[in-house]
Amino acid sequence: MNATTIKRRRDFRENREVILNAADQTFKELGLEVPIQQVAVRAGVGIATVYRHFPTRDDLLEAAFALRVEEHANVIAAAQAEPDHVKAFRDTVQAMTRLNAEDRAFNAFIAGIHGNPTKFPGFMLFGTAFLDAFTRAEKNGVWREDVAYADMIVLLIGLDEIAPRLLAESEMTLTRYVDLSLDGICRDRAPVGGKPLSSSRLLAFTKH
Repeated sequence: MNATTIKRRRDFRENREVILNAADQTFKELGLEVPIQQVAVRAGVGIATVYRHFPTRDDLLEAAFALRVEEHANVIAAAQAEPDHVKAFRDTVQAMTRLNAEDRAFNAFIAGIHGNPTKFPGFMLFGTAFLDAFTRAEKNGVWREDVAYADMIVLLIGLDEIAPRLLAESEMTLTRYVDLSLDGICRDRAPVGGKPLSSSRLLAFTKH
């Protein structure tokens, strides 16, 4: 293999990495429907170069989110490493809600492939970690007896809707309202930190 070939291969790999980083940031900031041209501009390459590496939008989406799916699954695993079942469950929900608040594109991506998980094998890693965490909580009596799995999913959907606005107030504000929500699910309540929203901030919330 001559020096020219080696350089071309190195440039190819570097271009791919630059495109993936640009796609990651662009999708995170602007959503999944952003034109691929904007990814190319951010990466500093021509759109033809993007399509040479990723022939379809789905190819680019899946590559951009592959590492993030693993990262999210690792966050769940870290929370589940806690031996106390109640704390592990609460830490898991707190972590997941925070991640979704910080990265709406990831949430939209997961929702988009939920009906066809075999299309994106990495989804299985995240889905398994998610399911195992909730199965552990249910099995070990963390939830109230009258609470079902479906109740937890509905609660998570509600938290996901408001989490970005709560996080914009402060990290403690988000933590506070996740804890208050979990008090309706768990057998035992937990100390609630942070401060409630002020009257002016509460008024701003009701205007959305």
